[in-house]
Amino acid sequence: KHGKPVDDLKRGDFVLRDNGQEQKISMFALDDAREAPGAAQASAPLTFTNRPRLGASRVTAFLFDQLNTELGDQQLAKKEFLHHLKSLPANERVAVFVLGDSLTLLHDFSQDVSALLAALNGHANRAGPEAAASTAPAPSSNSITGDSTTTAQWDGFLQSSNQAYINYTQTVRALRTAAALQTIAEHLQGIPGRKTLIWISSGFP
Repeated sequence: KHGKPVDDLKRGDFVLRDNGQEQKISMFALDDAREAPGAAQASAPLTFTNRPRLGASRVTAFLFDQLNTELGDQQLAKKEFLHHLKSLPANERVAVFVLGDSLTLLHDFSQDVSALLAALNGHANRAGPEAAASTAPAPSSNSITGDSTTTAQWDGFLQSSNQAYINYTQTVRALRTAAALQTIAEHLQGIPGRKTLIWISSGFP
C-alpha cells in the first residue's frame, strides 16, 4: 500500500501447492534489495557488472559440513568458525547451512552476529559413520585359528565385505554433498550481486 515494500514476510505467510497438494517450503529468505544511501555508482553506457555497489552489503553463505568431517575435526572447525563470525564486517550478511543427514538452513541471511553465534552454538556436532568409514583400520580376524592360511582367508573376506560398505558411504557422501551445493546455489540465485560460499569440510570423496 502507498508503494511501500512489505518487510516482515515469513515462511508461514505463503502456501505452495502442486496439483492441489500442499508442499513443504524447505527454505525461505526475505531479501532487502533496496540500495543503501549513496550506493549508486556512475558507469559507462552498456557496461554491466556483478560487483557490489559501494556501500552495499556483502553476502556470504557458510556450509558447515558435518557429513564429510569427522567428529574431532568438527569441534576444531566450529571453534574457528565461531571466532571468524565475531570478526565479520558490519555490512556482511551471512547465512549458515549445515550438511549432515540432510541440508539444514541453520540461520538465514542476517547481519545480527549474536543471532548467528547463538544458532551455531545451539547446534550439536554430528557423529556420523560416513566420513569415519574411509579412515577406519582394516578389519582383521586376529589369527583366531592360529593358522596363517585360514587367517589370511578370513582377513580377505572381512576386508572385501568392508570395502563394499566404504564404497557405499562414499557414494552417499558424494550424492548428498552435490545435492546440497545445488540447493544452496538455487537459494542464492535470487540475491543480486556477487555471492561467496565458504565450505568448511575435511574433504570430499
